[in-house]
Amino acid sequence: MFRLALASMAVISPLQYGYAALHTGQAGGLTLLAVWIACQAAGALPALHLVRRRRLGVRTCLAAGAALTGLGLATAGLTSGLTSGLSPAALAGYAVLGGLGAGLVYGVCGEVVSSWYPERPAARVGLITGAFGYGAVPPCCCGPACSPP
Repeated sequence: MFRLALASMAVISPLQYGYAALHTGQAGGLTLLAVWIACQAAGALPALHLVRRRRLGVRTCLAAGAALTGLGLATAGLTSGLTSGLSPAALAGYAVLGGLGAGLVYGVCGEVVSSWYPERPAARVGLITGAFGYGAVPPCCCGPACSPP
């Protein structure tokens, strides 16, 4: 269960960190990122409570989160207004749907790991929330193909 949560968190992190790296100098892109982060926070807490009270299944919540983050990623890739300004499609697709999906994954992964490992929940949850940042590290940095000439 720990490895699955770790992988899930690593997969959603480029939607925040990768997007921020691409749009650091553009006000429209950073505004979308701010909305994405707010929607992520807004989606995490309700998902956490629904899973904790057994009103929503973990698989259902993670599947919904995966679908929403996939829609957000597709919108980010297909919308030309992301770099030039705030388009309604980018705001609805990437920022709102993608952020809510990432919040579902983030909240549920934290809840599942803390409930499966009650003896040391802070250490385990710290590792999986850290994976949210680790997932944004480019994988080619460790191989010989990326070594300087």
